[in-house]
Amino acid sequence: MQGKVIKINHSVQINTLALEYQYRKRSIAWVLLLEMLTEQVDSYENFADRHNISVAAVRSAKQKIQEAFLNQDIEVSKNNRIVGNEVVVRAFFMQLMRYYHAQIETTIIQSTPQDHLVTDQLVDKLLDIYGLTQDMTNERVISLQVLIWLIRVQNGHYLHDQDLPHILVDAADWPEAYQQLNAHLIDMMREFVDLPEHVLRIEAQFAILTMFTSGLVTDVPEEMLRSEVQTRLKRLTLTLRNNYETAFQSQLPSVVEAQLLQATLSSNLRTLYFLKDLVQSSVDIGVLERNFPIHAKFTSDLLVTLADVWQIEDVPKFRRVMFEDYFNAIIVHLTPAMILPPIRVAIGFVYHPGMDELIRQQLANRRNINFEFVSVGEPADFYISDIAIESEYTVPGYIWNVFPDNHTIDHFVQDAMQLSIKYYQNRKR
Repeated sequence: MQGKVIKINHSVQINTLALEYQYRKRSIAWVLLLEMLTEQVDSYENFADRHNISVAAVRSAKQKIQEAFLNQDIEVSKNNRIVGNEVVVRAFFMQLMRYYHAQIETTIIQSTPQDHLVTDQLVDKLLDIYGLTQDMTNERVISLQVLIWLIRVQNGHYLHDQDLPHILVDAADWPEAYQQLNAHLIDMMREFVDLPEHVLRIEAQFAILTMFTSGLVTDVPEEMLRSEVQTRLKRLTLTLRNNYETAFQSQLPSVVEAQLLQATLSSNLRTLYFLKDLVQSSVDIGVLERNFPIHAKFTSDLLVTLADVWQIEDVPKFRRVMFEDYFNAIIVHLTPAMILPPIRVAIGFVYHPGMDELIRQQLANRRNINFEFVSVGEPADFYISDIAIESEYTVPGYIWNVFPDNHTIDHFVQDAMQLSIKYYQNRKR
């Protein structure tokens, strides 16, 4: 909730997703929103009776939902139905489920008659048609997308020509594999809904588009994208190259560039073309800025520049919305050796043989520091040992007589990170 925070005054590990879930479960606005999606809200009085609250509380919750829908091309009708641009309605709910990890609380949606139609056989068939791995994560995403689609279509909310974002070229110009996929989807949809052929074609095209924008498939054939979409994405390519060269004084390898573009494609299409306003991620950017300062700064600078290139009006909101996907892509594909100055660590244990190798393994997997390991006595920034080194070795030392716990490792990493930031800033001067 805007303007309110949960403050914990002592050190404790908590499951933030579970905490968010507990608060949402008590949120009348959240429950009302999901019941509006499933069209179970016949009246304020009925909803109030079922949830043991006042009618005034229901009216207040509806007002919050209406405020959330401002500038989204959707609204709540007088009979408590969600109406407007059907693409935005579906994209809005899919984004909510994605950002707030709400697959764990879809019991309201799953209480609808449509849920019984989403069988394991149907999901497996769709995964096979899309060529996706049959694992639990893909099954969850597909199940939720199909369920939202069924709820909307079987309640009379289907797509029109003008609803589709102008992303893909005409289906007749798609590669043969995607034309076959389109035909398979139309055949499958006939089993569940009785709609005119032109509506089925639009729905099938939307299903394929959703596959791209959800991130299930990131390898989108370029010839399927309209020329204006390709132009926008090429501007991203130039922006990415320029920002990388400015930040790290080197050229971005073409292989890594392609990986970054592919990893962020679904997020770019989703944000640019699906939502008129922007659904914001719940990721804590401040935590990322503390733990991955150089990666986070590069991500933030890139998004601010990109917002200018793409002429995004609300730059801070655009940054918040895109940060999670871009940061993750950068963490995955920009290795520490590519972008971070080396931090040389001399490791040598006398009384605990084998400990040095374990500690190297612990530190080598860090994505926020570019550790290089040398022998004790060689030029280094730090040394780690089970004995104190003679005074002429002026390198700062850490004496570990037992295998370090997380707190000890984190303390060393923080010291190393501060030095890494110093080296990075000096390198840019």
